[in-house]
Amino acid sequence: MALITADRERFPNTPWQLVETRHEPGSAGTLETLFALGNGHLGIRGAHWAAADADLPGSFINGLHEIWDIKHAENAFGFARTGQRIIYIPDANNFTVVIDGESLTLAESAVVDYRRSVDFSTGIYECRITWRCRSGATVTTTERRAVGFAARGSLGISLEVASDREVSADVTSSVINRQDQPVEDHSAHDPRRAGRHAGRVLLPVRIDGGDGSLRLSWEAAESGQRVGIAVDHWTSAGHQPFETVAGEDDSSVRYVLAVRAEEPFRLEKSVSYAAGRGVQDAERDAAEAAEAGLRPVEDIFAESREHYRAYWATSDIVVGGQPELQQAIRWNLFQLAQATARADVAGIPAKGVTGSGYEGHYFWDQEVYLLPYLTYTNPVGARQVLEFRHDMLPAAKIRA
Repeated sequence: MALITADRERFPNTPWQLVETRHEPGSAGTLETLFALGNGHLGIRGAHWAAADADLPGSFINGLHEIWDIKHAENAFGFARTGQRIIYIPDANNFTVVIDGESLTLAESAVVDYRRSVDFSTGIYECRITWRCRSGATVTTTERRAVGFAARGSLGISLEVASDREVSADVTSSVINRQDQPVEDHSAHDPRRAGRHAGRVLLPVRIDGGDGSLRLSWEAAESGQRVGIAVDHWTSAGHQPFETVAGEDDSSVRYVLAVRAEEPFRLEKSVSYAAGRGVQDAERDAAEAAEAGLRPVEDIFAESREHYRAYWATSDIVVGGQPELQQAIRWNLFQLAQATARADVAGIPAKGVTGSGYEGHYFWDQEVYLLPYLTYTNPVGARQVLEFRHDMLPAAKIRA
């Protein structure tokens, strides 16, 4: 949190939020981790919606991994033979906004006002930017996102575009399969750094799209694990998509329209992922399984608010007279909640579901550090962590 405490004008001290009031290049990767959202199963890095403004954007599912053969200089009993590495799943948090022919990006466009935040009390991320377009129009974009809890693979995103005059808007919503990405901000010898696979990771199984909806699924080349995604779009005033394109690495839904003063355009993107044992059967359509988890975006936001209302009622720690410490404590408790809430009977990755650090592995940290926290705040979660370890004992005995 040194980046935060070093500039309190840019990151004001707010007890229930992490807020950024000014965009500066150079710290995007760190902030994508700090602004990430997750529920222990699904994680979304806190990247800006425009690809040009992101450093390491991506999404993850706890336990979804690829494998490779480990080569040892010398062999001995007990040496691991197969490596496992968490992979980037196809990422739905991607938009392009073109106003009067100008593609809006923080790097190239004029920014009049900027504010983004993640609210610990609701679990909702919001980024509001006011742009001065080259055409003379003043345009404000507001993106909000939250992950679901009842359906743990669900994600809700809304993007609103408002203007002080009539403008021509071209808005594209995309799902991008980035596969596994290198972590570029660590040294080559840093054990936290995730490696790369030699070949293609996700092989397409189903690639369908039409009328603003996408149904997509892939299979990991070596592990055989499957992931499906279903995406539906809704727009204010019933705008119909200009085109829907489905591809194995880049799928998109595009809207072309006029945005008038005092008549904002709002695009809601409901996303659902399906992965794990339930979709490993070759006869099961992973995209169809994901479709069953689609929820209205506002329902996902309401669900997130209710989840954190209940969470803080039993988990908050109040420190009087030290506002910076209060914010830091709540941010850390928020991270613990995001790493564990819907992990269910699975391990807790060392980095939660905020990134690929430590390759998504589970360590003894979860029993030593996380278990006491879960015992007091989420006893069911504590039991599930122990069940996960208990289920591994038969294989561990054989290996021993």
